[in-house]
Amino acid sequence: MAKPLVTVIIAAFNSENKINKTLEALLNQTYKNIEIIVVDDGSEDKTKEVVKEFFKKNKKIKLLEQHRQGPGAAKNLAAKKAKGKIFVFVDSDEYPRKDYIEKLTKPLITKKGETAIGAWYVANPKSVWARCRFKDSGEIRKHAVKSGVFRTISKKDFNKIGGFDPKKGYSDDQTGKTLKRIRVDSAIFDHDVDSSLSELFKKRKWIGSSIISNPKPRKFWIKLILGFVFLMIFVNSLFFSRRLSLILIIIALLPLLYQTIKKIIFYKDIRLLIAYPAYSIVCSIGMLMGFLKPEYKK
Repeated sequence: MAKPLVTVIIAAFNSENKINKTLEALLNQTYKNIEIIVVDDGSEDKTKEVVKEFFKKNKKIKLLEQHRQGPGAAKNLAAKKAKGKIFVFVDSDEYPRKDYIEKLTKPLITKKGETAIGAWYVANPKSVWARCRFKDSGEIRKHAVKSGVFRTISKKDFNKIGGFDPKKGYSDDQTGKTLKRIRVDSAIFDHDVDSSLSELFKKRKWIGSSIISNPKPRKFWIKLILGFVFLMIFVNSLFFSRRLSLILIIIALLPLLYQTIKKIIFYKDIRLLIAYPAYSIVCSIGMLMGFLKPEYKK
């Protein structure tokens, strides 16, 4: 029985330093009947040039371009041009292992599921910034069963759910909850994430930009209310009591100090003494900037 054509879709933005490794990993898959569509989402670096060089060597790779509209819109564009009966979505900083596509698409081919999701490892677990973000940067990371996120789906079902919703921004892949979803933990990719402080800032800005367009957990609203109350008390204390302001600053810093010490002990990495506070501050500023000035208005 011939294996169906799988279209691998990549939304890329300023990915010149990573997408070459992604494409190499995809061309080295055990599942051979694939086409790869890269959509350049208005990159300002040499992402397009890198993809074009790969195209010269392998015609399985195609390049589409659009003005900056976000990954959801980019993936929808690729889906319209795709010839495959099954879609697999890969980010430009993800490096699928050799049998990733074969294992990920198996539930769809055998009719056991309508969508599927794999698992991943941090590609650079010893990075100080990855250690700042993750409780354990070396462990396998599995998607929650109820999240609705998927990485493979049939073209028919993708069209049925209306594709991705670009208005959701960071969470545009949280869809398809009505479809039967399989988690394939043996379908693994390495995620080259949080390589630098600049990358962390941009990601948090993106998350902040789209946070209003997504449903919020109770913890989000609790933190927001407590943060607002604390800010009002602090601003008020500046005019009436500098001593109270100092006390409030110390109280606010205690959780940060606790988390910093906790991470230093777990990782045995003294770099975190400076890195974790810097990470926390940069991420907070990025979220705030994205919230105040959304990157995508449509």
